[in-house]
Amino acid sequence: MGRALFCATEPTGIQLIEQALVGGDQVIAYHHNPSTIGPRQEGLMIMEGELLDNDAIKQTVDGAYEVISVLGPCPGEDGDSRPLSLYGLSPD
Repeated sequence: MGRALFCATEPTGIQLIEQALVGGDQVIAYHHNPSTIGPRQEGLMIMEGELLDNDAIKQTVDGAYEVISVLGPCPGEDGDSRPLSLYGLSPD
């Protein structure tokens, strides 16, 4: 199917999408707000869901040959900030 990518709207995620598509790969981008993912491109599939939605995550990764997560605090934020604390996760 392709590469499943979590947190596709930050600079790293955007770069990963662009590089994969240029290389001819398909990308399944998972995000809680798909409208923030850039323009739709051939080979890019967008899945909407939250990080606690096991069914949506399973649907995203089923058939993917690679799963990439670039989840984490934004530059200048600590582990108590969104998105990590929102989901009870910690970078420690």
